[in-house]
Amino acid sequence: MTKRALSTLGLAVVALVLAPAAASAQGDPADFSVTLDGPKSSSVGGKATYELVVENAGPGTEAAKVRLTRGRGANDVEDGEPLRTQSQSSTQGDCFADPKGVICRLGEIAPGSSVGISVGVKVFDSDIPKLPVQATVQPDLDTTLDPNPANDHVELVTSVRAPITVDGLPEGCASKPFTVKVAVDVPKADQAKAIVDGKTIDTSSKDSFSVKVDTKKLDKGNHSLAIVAQANRGGPLATLKRKFKTC
Repeated sequence: MTKRALSTLGLAVVALVLAPAAASAQGDPADFSVTLDGPKSSSVGGKATYELVVENAGPGTEAAKVRLTRGRGANDVEDGEPLRTQSQSSTQGDCFADPKGVICRLGEIAPGSSVGISVGVKVFDSDIPKLPVQATVQPDLDTTLDPNPANDHVELVTSVRAPITVDGLPEGCASKPFTVKVAVDVPKADQAKAIVDGKTIDTSSKDSFSVKVDTKKLDKGNHSLAIVAQANRGGPLATLKRKFKTC
C-alpha cells in the first residue's frame, strides 16, 4: 500500500473516531417544565409564599435556571416586572434576589428529577387589588434550546385585600348620627382607632367593628374620619382616611 493510501486511511479512521465523540459531547436536549403554586389571596403587610417545581422530562441531563417575577407574559428569564421578595431557597443550586425578583441557578437536573423552590414575597398597598406573578425556566446555557417551550412558563394571580375598609359613610350631607362599619385586615395589629377631626371616638381590638358618629357634636361643614391600625407598641401599621360633610 502506498504512503498516500495509508495517509487517506488514517484520516478516515480519525474522522470515524471523532464523529461519535462530537455527537456525544453535544448530548441529548433536556425538556424542562415549571409549576407554580401560591395563595389565592393575601393582605397588605403580609407575606405570600410561592412554591415552584422544576422538572426534567429528559432525555438529556442539563443545568437549568428559573426566574420568578411580577407580571405576565415573560418568555425569557430576563423578562418580567420587579417583585419585592423577602426570602428564597431551593432544594438544589442557589437562588438570589435582584431588582427583578428571584433567579435560581439549579445546576444539572437528570431526566425524571425535579427541584423545589420556595420564595417569600412581601405584600404592599401598591399590590391592591391583585398581585400577578410568573415563573420561567430555561437551560442555563444560552446556546441550548428547550425542545418543548410550551411548559417553560406559568402564571398565577393572588388577590390582595385592602388593609382597612369602611362602609356607611354618607355620600351627601349628614344631618343625623350615622354608623360606620370598619373591617381591619392588618397582620400584627392589636387594635384600631376611629378618629374624627383628630379626636379618637372609638377603639377596638376586633377585626370588624362599628363606629357611631354623632353629628350633633360636630359643627356643620366638612370633617375627616381616620381609621388607624396599630400594635400595642410602635407607630401605625395602616391608616385609612375619608371625608364626610354635616349639615
